[in-house]
Amino acid sequence: MTNSLSSEKHLYAHLYNEKGYHSTALKFDNNTEQIASIIVKTSNCPRIVITDSSDNIVLDTIDGFVDTIYDQTYLKDHLLPILIPMQEGKIKPSKVHILHWGVSDEKNTPSVMLPFLKENFGVEL
Repeated sequence: MTNSLSSEKHLYAHLYNEKGYHSTALKFDNNTEQIASIIVKTSNCPRIVITDSSDNIVLDTIDGFVDTIYDQTYLKDHLLPILIPMQEGKIKPSKVHILHWGVSDEKNTPSVMLPFLKENFGVEL
């Protein structure tokens, strides 16, 4: 498997709720701080899956903790040094910048999607 984390400009987050429903693919810039912030801000989701542009799983979480990640070097050297202090409350997660909400143009706005995500997935990005 190629290292999708280093080769992709954007990644996609799929949020799952307790009923097993998932959100549309939320497109965001591929950088460590955004990945860590998404993990922390969606920690009450039973699962999130982050994929690359070909829909390959880059990493997934269970209850806000990384479950599967193929690039262990990235996890150890880049993600955990940022993620752990965020999870411990030592640093605040960054604002998550969603580039596309994965919906039609008329609904592709924060004013529509943020309340939807809060109501259906219990998250505030």
